[in-house]
Amino acid sequence: MLSQTISQIQPLLEVIHQPAFTVSDGGVIAANTAAQPLVPADGAALPDWLGPCRDVYDSWDRRQDLSLAVTLLGKEYQLSAHALADGTFLLMSGGGANEGDLFAVASQVLRQPLADLSALSQQLSEELQDAEDPFLWEQAAALSRHIYRLTRITCNLSDLERLRTGQYPPQLEALELRQFLEPVCRECRDAFAAGGRELEFRLPQESITLRADPVLLERALLNLFSNALKYGDPGQPVSFWCDITPGAVLFCIRNHCTQHDADLLSAAFQRLSQRGMLPDPRWGVGLGLPLAQAIARLHGGAVALEQSKDGSVTAALSFSRRQSRATGLVETPPFDYTGGMRRSLVELSESLPTDCFRVDTL
Repeated sequence: MLSQTISQIQPLLEVIHQPAFTVSDGGVIAANTAAQPLVPADGAALPDWLGPCRDVYDSWDRRQDLSLAVTLLGKEYQLSAHALADGTFLLMSGGGANEGDLFAVASQVLRQPLADLSALSQQLSEELQDAEDPFLWEQAAALSRHIYRLTRITCNLSDLERLRTGQYPPQLEALELRQFLEPVCRECRDAFAAGGRELEFRLPQESITLRADPVLLERALLNLFSNALKYGDPGQPVSFWCDITPGAVLFCIRNHCTQHDADLLSAAFQRLSQRGMLPDPRWGVGLGLPLAQAIARLHGGAVALEQSKDGSVTAALSFSRRQSRATGLVETPPFDYTGGMRRSLVELSESLPTDCFRVDTL
């Protein structure tokens, strides 16, 4: 839309039923009727209005569209930003009700049968130790994979609302980024390779310290890696790198998609609220990206998606570097939310092949 101007867009604003507004390079905001109760007063107020998303928005290169999730008046909206020749056009959607109570109840109901199923699977695997039938080993691995998938869904159902409402106490630590990220990236690279995919990563060369909950940061990254596997072109590598700004660290994951998959991923912020039709079971429940978003917000950041015309999609997870040293300090030990299962296999279970879940490799 870079060739279009605000004057060309403004006649269309009132035709659009969902909230929409423009911000000129001079800071003037023009909004349609649906957006007027929601928008900031002027361009100077936009950074505060964006809240945790401001760092990602400030880092936007304006060469492709940007998708953000913002919270206004207690409701979550997806914000799509489109660059114009003399400003920006912003379109809002969502604002639906919160399903948190249902999630919490569902997760509690699922835990007991899931624990029983896991115990039965373990017994079956022990019985197969001396078996030489490849079919039985394959079936046992498939059973294990589905248990890992159910574990991921249950954990996400349980923790999403706790993270959204501040009931999840973060265990903040001073993390040296390269030292923290290298083992996570190497393990993910091995998991990708087992599925016939390639992960390229570039880590910061300088020493950067970030105050963050290591389990939550890893969990958010693994969810974004999972999306890259699900939606990515199998013939193209997935790339990971960090952008360091004075106010934030941006963890960036880029993959190439077919147009159909890129469209699905661009709507991923809204999948939880899109219940007018049965969801495609290939793409899961839609908890992963909202969970990563909630984790980012707990660390003063946000998640954004940039989709370019060449089919690449970049997910950017920002964590603020402006947090007080006393923010969220908790003296309790870290909580292993997977109950001892390898977190990378739990979070990537939607996309990894069955062979990764053979009992002799777990």
